[in-house]
Amino acid sequence: MDAHITHIEQYKMLREELMHHMREISRLELYGAIAVGATYTWLLLHKSDITARAVWFIPPCIVILCSLRCLAHTLHIKSIARYLKLLEELAFKDEQVVPGWERYASIRAHKWITASEVLTSVVMWIITFGVTIIASYFFSK
Repeated sequence: MDAHITHIEQYKMLREELMHHMREISRLELYGAIAVGATYTWLLLHKSDITARAVWFIPPCIVILCSLRCLAHTLHIKSIARYLKLLEELAFKDEQVVPGWERYASIRAHKWITASEVLTSVVMWIITFGVTIIASYFFSK
């Protein structure tokens, strides 16, 4: 077996890894929401048995942990995208009609799309954290 893989094989492998990380982010958001909902449900059902007020702040901790894990996936996606851009530069050279997705996405006119997606995610995680803090405060009374 040849130990050297081609640029195309590398590109396909890394695109698949990138897609894997994107699916993981979606799953993490879903499972995080389920975990927060299940925790609040359990806490509300057992409210009379709970003596430590700090227990009510488990859901905000879940939100923080999920957001940090999403950040890790996003940073890994960004590093893969930078390498894919290099592979596209080798494969497509000066091609202007079909420059490759990562090169296309890095064009100044399209950078706002990526920036707006990141900003939206950050804002949503902050809002979710704020809502869970407020909910935990009021539920714990």
